[in-house]
Amino acid sequence: MNEHDNGQHYAPDHFDPERSEITAVPVRTQSKLGIASFILGLISIIGFIVAILVITSFIMNHNFPDINTFKNRIEAQEEDLAEYAPVIMGGLMVILSGIVGIVGLILGIVGVASKNKRKAFSILGIILNAILPVGLIGLFFIGIILGGSQ
Repeated sequence: MNEHDNGQHYAPDHFDPERSEITAVPVRTQSKLGIASFILGLISIIGFIVAILVITSFIMNHNFPDINTFKNRIEAQEEDLAEYAPVIMGGLMVILSGIVGIVGLILGIVGVASKNKRKAFSILGIILNAILPVGLIGLFFIGIILGGSQ
């Protein structure tokens, strides 16, 4: 041994296995919040579609000429609301889908902000969860525009 030898012996190409373990890049996994956001987005959209189908099938089976006739029949039969249960259930499903969408949107935003995580499911969750509120706001403005023209 010479005076400059510190006891470490390297291979000819100076490969140090211990040093490569220290500098290894951490494995990036999918954000669990992003996955939850994606799943909630799917549930929200599917729930909304089912709610619209339930309400539409009820209205198509009863042949209401306009919304005022439908409203008057509900008010006249306040005691027998079981007949209108599909419409009530559909309305509750729309509200629940909106709440699930908002929760999923928040989870997606938090998932995108997390460090050292993949963000694919978070971004997909944000897109899926934003479709419902943006669509409802768009329908609201279309209703205002068409309602004002009559």
